[in-house]
Parts: sequence; C-alpha cells; structure tokens
Amino acid sequence: MIIALAGFMGCGKSSVGRELSRQNGWEFVDLDRVIEKYAGKRIADIFAQDGEFCFRRQESQCLYRILEYQGESPLVLSLGGGAPLLNSHTLHEKCVCIYLEATYEDIIAHLGSLEDSKRPLLSEKSIRQKLAERAPIYQEMAHYIIKVGGKSVAQIAQEITEQLKD
Repeated sequence: MIIALAGFMGCGKSSVGRELSRQNGWEFVDLDRVIEKYAGKRIADIFAQDGEFCFRRQESQCLYRILEYQGESPLVLSLGGGAPLLNSHTLHEKCVCIYLEATYEDIIAHLGSLEDSKRPLLSEKSIRQKLAERAPIYQEMAHYIIKVGGKSVAQIAQEITEQLKD
C-alpha cells in the first residue's frame, strides 16, 4: 500500500510524511528528492534551466516508478504540490490519497518570507491563484482530507494514522 500525501507547497507534506513513517515504522519517499536525484540537480534549477514542462515530465516518470512499489509494509509518499495536476486519477486508483488542506495563511506561516524562499513560481498572487486552482484537484483525488491549520506535525501524522485504521 502507498499512502500519498498531497497538498499545496508549504502544507507540510514532507515533514508529516517523515513523522507518519517514523510513528508507524513505514518507509518514506519524498518525490521531490527522487526527482532531484534522477535529474542530478535541484528542483529550482530544473524549473529555471529546463522549464516547468520538463519538470512535470520528470515528475511523472519518477512517480510511475514509485507506484510500482510492492513492499510488505506501507510506503508513505510525499508528493510535490503540482504532482496531482497530471496524475490525480492514477494516484487515486493506486494509492490511499491524503489531502493536507492548508489555507493561504497556513502556507505563509510555514514558508516564511516569500523573498527568501527558494521555491519556484512563488509570489502572494501565484500562491492564492494556484491554491484556488489546485484545491478542487486535491479534493477530488483524496480518500481523506486533513486540515493542517493549528496542528503540529505529530498531531497531523497521528490523525492520518487514525483515519487509516477506520
């Protein structure tokens, strides 16, 4: 079983994924780290040098390799914020998808200063616009929706564990 954590950048997918894995003794994979290893460069550099289309193609290729996972214990997969854009139906069919729902305020609180951020395609307007565009995709693919506002990483991971037991 693959437990895929989806949501907008800054909602805590990687931190929650690591904690969920730690709490349950499961494997953890961060899709962005897999892409960086595959491409041999940072995500920001892929966007800057090769463009978003090339990045999305590499993201899908890496994702489909991960989806072949057949391990005995669950695998927790932290998706990139845009991974569901091209892959939402496949993710919904092959994974237990958890949408970590964050407000704009939650995202800014987590990311800190936009000027200091190393994330591609980031500004207040772009965050608000992309959040509005992506939220319906995240909701449609999700088996479970967890609101992250005001909760610690450990609390969110525990809430996911409880949802998965039901």
